[in-house]
Amino acid sequence: MQDRIGIVAGNIWKKLERDGEMSPRKLSTATKEKSDVVYLALGWLARENKVEFNATKSSFKVKIAGR
Repeated sequence: MQDRIGIVAGNIWKKLERDGEMSPRKLSTATKEKSDVVYLALGWLARENKVEFNATKSSFKVKIAGR
């Protein structure tokens, strides 16, 4: 499972790099991954200080840290 999460984290990173800030729901759709795996991958990226989270009214968006 850890390998899968790492692969998804890489896919999310590439998607954010190409398209900029996105919601977890859009990331799930864009990467064709289940939301639980997307959230685990986002946790992985957050732990490595690779992403930042911006709160919206009803959810949050994710972007590459420092951009």
